[in-house]
Amino acid sequence: MSPDDSAVRLLGALLPWDGYLLALVEAYFDESGSHEGSPVLCVAGYLFERDAAKNLSEEWHTVLEPKGLTHFHMIDCAHGVEEFAELSLDERIDIQTQLIKIIKKYHTRRIVSLMVPDDYQDLMPFHGNMGSDYNYCLWNCLEGVRLWVDEAQFDGDIAYFFESGHASQSEANRIMEFAFANEGSRRPFRYMSHAFVDKKKFPPVQAADILAWQMFTDWKHGAIKRSRRKDFAALIEDKKHRHTVMNRERIMYHVSRMIAQGAWLDD
Repeated sequence: MSPDDSAVRLLGALLPWDGYLLALVEAYFDESGSHEGSPVLCVAGYLFERDAAKNLSEEWHTVLEPKGLTHFHMIDCAHGVEEFAELSLDERIDIQTQLIKIIKKYHTRRIVSLMVPDDYQDLMPFHGNMGSDYNYCLWNCLEGVRLWVDEAQFDGDIAYFFESGHASQSEANRIMEFAFANEGSRRPFRYMSHAFVDKKKFPPVQAADILAWQMFTDWKHGAIKRSRRKDFAALIEDKKHRHTVMNRERIMYHVSRMIAQGAWLDD
């Protein structure tokens, strides 16, 4: 079974097939820097029109398969480990260069949320509907989708996909189900469904992995005044993006709004 066939079968298990066909746009997200002690957390991803996501997946595999790769994982490629261990640096650069061109060819919008986890822990009181720093970044990415919907005057449905296995997956799933429990809350995001999927089977999630790792790495390099990676510069050179750095001021602004709305009155 090819990776594409496997992904299609998995989609059929996750979503009603007729419903999936109605999703004109698909949103794919991944994270980087969620490990203990990380100086920064990034949740990032892409919006693709349905047919563009399919075309990206097909072209993605034509790049990977000749090199014997089952999937692309940015950190493994960067360090030449796991499936990339037998490939030269030039080969790894060439693979990523081709994949970046495919991403730029097919994506509709790039969405990024970046924050310092320690800032969030210091400033955000616990709230059951807010959750962890990962979920806070995730919500900011969803807000990026909503802004694109308004900007593009998009009136179709959107299916949301996230990498499975993250430590906050169950929490994120609970919050997603709570937030989109009724038509009124779903409508602004054109929400049709969401699912947590195996990244190895979904090239668009692998594309999100590249973006999240590159954003995470660029922040670290900037903190030590190291020059920007050329592959990252190529990845973000187009203008189809929304990048949000959730600094202390932004977090405090959100806290003040939640206080004004009585978010902690029942605690």
